[in-house]
Amino acid sequence: MKITVLIVVGLMVVMLLILAFSKKDCTIVDPPFDSDESWPDYILRENLVEQDDRSYKVPTREMQQIRFTSYAVRCASSRARNAICINQAFFEKLKNTYAQAYVLYMNGSAASVKDRGFQYIKSLYYRSVVAGMRLNAAEKACQKAVETLRRSNSGEKELIKSIERCQFMIAKLKTSVRNNLHPIKQYIRDSGAEGRAWYEALERKHKEKYGK
Repeated sequence: MKITVLIVVGLMVVMLLILAFSKKDCTIVDPPFDSDESWPDYILRENLVEQDDRSYKVPTREMQQIRFTSYAVRCASSRARNAICINQAFFEKLKNTYAQAYVLYMNGSAASVKDRGFQYIKSLYYRSVVAGMRLNAAEKACQKAVETLRRSNSGEKELIKSIERCQFMIAKLKTSVRNNLHPIKQYIRDSGAEGRAWYEALERKHKEKYGK
């Protein structure tokens, strides 16, 4: 009996610690969109770009915007920094997240992607979904920072504008990545018998879950 009570108490403490850590770091976790499978291998990966992906350079303007916003946060008054929950580590991670998502988007948009075979296109689909999730989390973090700054009356108007520009840029790429998912699924469908079976199974699960 005592052992059971200790186990229950221990689990409650762990849950409270997890919640406290999540709030501190403003972690936002969304379930995979347009998905009926669990993909722990892709979700846990730090780098979503693979050797088979074609290399694309991220436009300089986007990287400059992330760096500028990071600098604006660092230079903001103590009052402003205390009002938001994004820091320099957030922007360092954002640079990688954005660059990876851009490479995946460009690979998915390439006319030649439909000829690259079932295994590659399927991997690209999974990784694109995870990239979209990460962009979505980053967008929400920026949105929350802007809302918090406005409520705090910190007077950091330029900082708010900079974070908003960063948020818009992230949202734009997220939409592009998500819009790629449907044609990528069709390429998988048309890649052969294995791809057709994968596509039909995914569509069947989607219909069972959502009724359409």
